[in-house]
Amino acid sequence: MPPAGGPSDSIGPLVDGLFRRVAGRLTAQLARRIGTRGLELAEDAVAHAFLQALRNWPTGGVPEQPEAWLTTVAKNAALDRLRQGRHIAALPIDDLLADLPPGEAHFAGEIADDELALLFACCHPALTVEQQVTLTLKLGCGFGVREIARLMLADERAVQQRLVRAKRILAEDDLPVSIPAGAALDARLGAVHQALYLMFTEGHSATDAPSPIRPELVAEAIRLAELLLGHTQTATPEGSALAALFCFHAARLPARHDAPPLMALLEEQDRSRWDTALRDRGVIHLHRSARGDRISPWHVEAEIAACHTLAPSFAGTDWQRLKLLYRHLTDIKPGPMPLLAAAIATGYADGPGAGLAALDRLAAGDVGPMAPYLAARAEFLGRNGDRAGACRALDEALALPLGRADRTLLAAKRRRMADG
Repeated sequence: MPPAGGPSDSIGPLVDGLFRRVAGRLTAQLARRIGTRGLELAEDAVAHAFLQALRNWPTGGVPEQPEAWLTTVAKNAALDRLRQGRHIAALPIDDLLADLPPGEAHFAGEIADDELALLFACCHPALTVEQQVTLTLKLGCGFGVREIARLMLADERAVQQRLVRAKRILAEDDLPVSIPAGAALDARLGAVHQALYLMFTEGHSATDAPSPIRPELVAEAIRLAELLLGHTQTATPEGSALAALFCFHAARLPARHDAPPLMALLEEQDRSRWDTALRDRGVIHLHRSARGDRISPWHVEAEIAACHTLAPSFAGTDWQRLKLLYRHLTDIKPGPMPLLAAAIATGYADGPGAGLAALDRLAAGDVGPMAPYLAARAEFLGRNGDRAGACRALDEALALPLGRADRTLLAAKRRRMADG
């Protein structure tokens, strides 16, 4: 049978796509059997498998089952290093001799998932919250240091050092890669939710991918969030709110594409293309999130997403309600982005002059001239009739470091503003 692959110049994008979809799961499968002492070994073995794919597939062809091929190569690489004794002594080689099926059932047989096991292992309380989330994004989600630094608003060198320290702590304690129970699970659940939120964020607005959307990350974040809702101890109101937030945002993704890397803004989207099934799942999760007596940031963000997704049109959006919701979000989740979003909602609720005044108040406080601020200022200046001022604001934004999609979007907006 001829190989499944195409021309050799298509191998790079194919392997890159597989890495984004498979690397986290494969690392989790290996780590589940090796334990936290072997986290680096698992990560190195997976990297070796993808490197071998780049070397072998252009000439030998893509195997019919590329994921199975990668699994075998990674497993053999891990075994070779263990047998040669160049890694960590006394790691369980026998556990790797068998195939790598799905993990054993947890939560009394209700949840069986290697990736969730790795997420909970990475969120061990021996680590700081920053270390937990950073390690989860690296090992559980397959993110690079640059992506993590962007998502966590951190320096790349600081992220790298955080990863080294976190792996060392887990290796020294020789902790199992498993889903804990009882109070230990409760103590880690918040960090797991935060990691899933960042996973979804990267999928929804990719850092430096060919497309500004990474559907595989969006789908995986939703899958894991809903998987957690399948067990009584992890089916919390906060978890339901998080799943609702994901579903509402994901429902709008089919209409966000224009001609990649351009993206259709919310005001310009064809709402008939929105995914009604995902929207309806979001409504169900949102209703279930109301069971508790505590309002988390996920609750408010899910309500905000619902306002946008359930509105009949951009003009028909309840901007007064959104203004109040964003103000509530700034109370429980302080930070520049919620403050900026509240100012933008004020502009749409009360007019561009009110929006500009709100932005001016932010500029006098904690929100500096970052690109989203300048883009919002340009929008309200344009709506207020000051196209020249809007162009100047967009020029300032374009002079800042930007991701590919953001730069393309702002440049297109600058051309439209200049053309009138």
